Amino acid sequence: MSMETIAGRAGVGKAAIYRRWANKEALVLATLQRTFHSTPRTAPVGNSVREDLIDLMWQMRKNILETREGIAFAVLIQALASNRDLMYRYQETVIEPRREQYREVLRRGTANGELRPDLDVERTTVMLTSTLLFVCKLYPTFEVTEDYCVGLVDDVLLGAAAGGASAAPEHLGSESESAGAHS
Repeated sequence: MSMETIAGRAGVGKAAIYRRWANKEALVLATLQRTFHSTPRTAPVGNSVREDLIDLMWQMRKNILETREGIAFAVLIQALASNRDLMYRYQETVIEPRREQYREVLRRGTANGELRPDLDVERTTVMLTSTLLFVCKLYPTFEVTEDYCVGLVDDVLLGAAAGGASAAPEHLGSESESAGAHS
């Protein structure tokens, strides 16, 4: 991929490309941002940390499995692996804003007492998002249902609940047990 090729396909001169983007990396990053932010993300709509996390997980699942973004993700990750700087910029501009939604919900939960005050928000965010991404991308024959997303959230919240697993709300224990059948 060269700037000459890009300009030719766009039907413009190379100078026109450079007026808008400083270099190829900036052009690629802008393209990734536009492509991978094309599916609107909505704020979670629940009345609790649990409901908000389930909503975010379901949005993520739908994005991974039902949009062109999700289909292109595996190819994109391979391409970015050979360019660490571009990978970091992609993570910073595309991935992190999405993960921040999870962090906000988890921070709110620690602040209002729904979750343990010592909860590692970053680790919990990674547990939720990476598990769903892994299952959606590496197990194409596995049906990631809404029940699976609910079970994943409930399993994580059992350990994150204020007072630990023994103090987890009753609905978390029963749903997590049934969600275990999905795992």
